[in-house]
Formats: sequence, structure tokens, C-alpha cells
Amino acid sequence: MSKDHGHRPSDERRDYFRVADKVLLRILPVPASARQSKAAADWFRNGSQPLQLLQELRSIDAENHTVMRAVSELSRDLELYLKNLNRKIDMLAHALVEGNESLKDQRPVSVTLSEAGFAFAAKGHKLTRGSWLAVQLTLLPSYAVIFCYAAVLSLRDDEVAVEFANLTEADRQLLARHILQVQIAERKRSQT
Repeated sequence: MSKDHGHRPSDERRDYFRVADKVLLRILPVPASARQSKAAADWFRNGSQPLQLLQELRSIDAENHTVMRAVSELSRDLELYLKNLNRKIDMLAHALVEGNESLKDQRPVSVTLSEAGFAFAAKGHKLTRGSWLAVQLTLLPSYAVIFCYAAVLSLRDDEVAVEFANLTEADRQLLARHILQVQIAERKRSQT
């Protein structure tokens, strides 16, 4: 794939684990030039404020990770108190998300997900290979949201495969953790 699109060579994409999953998915076809002039989240301002709040809270948690480690070395009680406060905030944010009317209308979509991109049923979408999408990918059950751009790689057998174009390192780590959790849950189900 070409470097200017921010893609990886196809053999490198195969290095990522793929899992079957269900997510909330919103996609919008956009011009290729949009990636330079507009953040992907800006395409989804309507109805996604609670998800953006959760995203910001997770970003703050990531920023505070090393601080919490230092607090833990100073005082286990203070660390526990701060973690409990954080959990209360997370519970409130999740309640806001779950009560959001625009999310209630969205149905989970089956996808094959990896750190490099995802594939989904093409039904109802008129896309072409090489076109660009603004993506709002909401992972379940955590409601962790990723806003990004993606390029359509292929269309076959009523399935669209897309590759992420501008994932932040934090989003890539979030995806990696989510994929690992899906794999662990799948192993537990197969063992019972």
C-alpha cells in the first residue's frame, strides 16, 4: 500500500490477531482531503457527546497512570481512595452513555476486528475500494470509543474490509486490550 495513505503492507496487516466481535459502528464516507483538515470525531458531534466524555475520561486515566503509581508507593490508602473516586466517575459516565437516546437506536454490528482495521457486512453501504471513511467504533461492553479515519481495502462477498489510517497509540493499546479480552472470553466459553 502507498505510504501517503498511512497504510501498512498487506503482509504486515496479517501479523495482527483478528477476533469476531460485536460493536456499535457509525461510518461516513468522506473525501480523502478531510483527514488533513478535520478530526474524525468532528463528523459525529451529534449524539456522541457521552461517548466523547468517556473517551476523555480514559485519556485522563492514561495521563495519570504514572502519577497513580507514585501515589501507590506513598500511600496505599490514598491510592485506594483515588481509585474508588475514579470508579464512581466511571459509573456515572457509563450511566450517561447507557441512557443516551441516540445509542439506544444503534444495534450492535458483527465485525472481524484487529489492531489494523475491521471487516463488516456491506449491506446498506455503497462504498468503493480506496474510498475513505470517518469511523466511530464503540467497543462493547465498555463503551470505549475510537474515532478515526479508515480506508476501504476490499469489497467481496458482501463484506467490506477497512484499514485504520490514523490511530493514536492510546487507541491502538485500547484495541489490543479489547481484542485480548475477547480472546480470553472466547477461550473460557470454549472450555465450558
